[in-house]
Amino acid sequence: WNREESTDDPTQIVPRVSKLGPVKEDSRSWGVVAHFDSLPWIGRWMKRLPVSISGTYNKSENFQTGTIYRDYFGQELPLPSGETKDIGIIVATRDGKYSLRINQFESAVKNNPSSGLQFWNYGNNIGIYAQAYHQIKYNYENRSQPNSTRYGNNIVSDLPVPAAGEPQTKWNFDYQPLNGQTLEQAQQLEVAVINAWDQWLTELAPLPQIMASAWSFAWDGSDFTETALANFRYTEDLLAEGYEYELHAQVTNNWRLTLNASRIKSYRDNLGQTPVPGGGMTQVEYLLDFDRRLNETVMGDLRIWGPGGTANARENWNGYADGDLKARLAEQGTVVPENRLWHINLVSNYDFTEGRLKGWSVGGAARYQSAMTLAYKPVQQPGYIEYDLNSAYRDKALTDFDVWVGYRRKLFNGKIDWHAQLNISNVGVGNELLPVTVQPDGTPAAWRIRPPQQIFLTNTFRF
Repeated sequence: WNREESTDDPTQIVPRVSKLGPVKEDSRSWGVVAHFDSLPWIGRWMKRLPVSISGTYNKSENFQTGTIYRDYFGQELPLPSGETKDIGIIVATRDGKYSLRINQFESAVKNNPSSGLQFWNYGNNIGIYAQAYHQIKYNYENRSQPNSTRYGNNIVSDLPVPAAGEPQTKWNFDYQPLNGQTLEQAQQLEVAVINAWDQWLTELAPLPQIMASAWSFAWDGSDFTETALANFRYTEDLLAEGYEYELHAQVTNNWRLTLNASRIKSYRDNLGQTPVPGGGMTQVEYLLDFDRRLNETVMGDLRIWGPGGTANARENWNGYADGDLKARLAEQGTVVPENRLWHINLVSNYDFTEGRLKGWSVGGAARYQSAMTLAYKPVQQPGYIEYDLNSAYRDKALTDFDVWVGYRRKLFNGKIDWHAQLNISNVGVGNELLPVTVQPDGTPAAWRIRPPQQIFLTNTFRF
C-alpha cells in the first residue's frame, strides 16, 4: 500500500500483496536414552557397579516465523532455521541419593536476521552518491532535478570559469580546483571519477540498478526519492556450543544440595551469505567489492555535496558503513557481546523433622556469572576505523545470594498441607547499574538496572 497513491477511504485501498501465507515448514525432533543396566551382553556386568549409568542423545530442528526481512536488493530473506544436538551421560548411586549429569551440546541457527548493524548507511548513503554522480555527469543546475538547465553534453560542462563576483553555477556540477589543484587537474579527476562509476555500473549490472530500485532511487536519474528499505537485514549464523553439569545430593534425609554449572560459548558466523539476484556472489562479497573500489580507485573521490566542496564518497562511506561492516566481519568466530561464558549455581536446603524446629526449613543459593564482553576497542587508521579483537571491553563478574526460611504443617486434620516461606533474593544488592554498551574509550554508553534485593512471602495450600 502506497499512502500517497491511495485515498482516505479504506475500502478503496488496492492490496499490493497477492499471496498471504500460510508459511509452512516441517521440523523434526528425536532422542534416545540408553540405560546400560538394561543393555544386552553388558547389562549384567553393569549391575555389579555401585552406580547406574545412562546415556542420552537428542537432535531437534526448528524454524521461526514472524517478520519477513529483506536483503540489500529487496529480496525476501529465508526464514531462520535451527538445529540442536546434545549428548549426555548420567551417573547415579543405586540408592538414588547422588546423581551427576554431564551434557555437551551444539546449537546452530541459520539465516538469523542480524542485529547491531547501522542498516541505513548501506543504502541511503548510496542514494546520496547517485544524486552527486548524475548531476556531475550531466551538468544540470539543480541537484536531484535532471530537468533543470543543462550546460553541455560532456562530463566537464561548457561554462567558463567564473570570475570573482560572478555567478558560481559552474561549481554546482564541475570540479573546482581545491588544495593546490590546477583547473586541468580538477577536470581530469572529474572525468576519471565519472568513468570509474560508469565502469562499476556496467561491470556489476544489473545489481546496482536492482539495489537502487529497492531503496527508491535510480542511477539513470529518473528517481531520487531515496527511501530506506523496510526491514533490511543481513543474515548470519548464530552458533552456540558448550557443556552443562548438574550434581544432585541427598546428603542426609534432611539436607539436599544441588550444584549446576554451564560453560556456553556463542558466536556469529557467515555474515551476509545470501546470494545476490542471479547468483554469482554473496551479498557481503558485493559490498566488499564496492568498499574496495571506493578505497582503492578514484570512485571514492566523488564529491558528494557539490563539486565545489571537499567531502567525498570515500570519507562518507568509511565514516559510516565501512567501519560497521568490517567490525561485524572481524567479530565472526569471536564470542558475541553480552555472552557470559560461565554460569554456576549452588542451592542448599535443610528440613527440620524433629525437635522444637520441626516443620521449619532453611536454605540458600549462590549464583555466579562470569564477566561478559561488551565491545572491542576501536583503532583509528588513516581513513577508517578497525577493531582490536584482543582488547575487549568487559564488565565485572556477578555473584548473587538468596536465602529463605519456611514453615510447613498440616491443617484441618491433615486435609490441607500449608507451606509458608519468606524469601530474600539478591541479598545486599541496592540501586546498581550494569553497563550494556560502551563508548569508544570504554566508558559506559548505556546501562541496565541490576535486579535489587527483594523480600517476599509465599503461602501454598495443597489439598
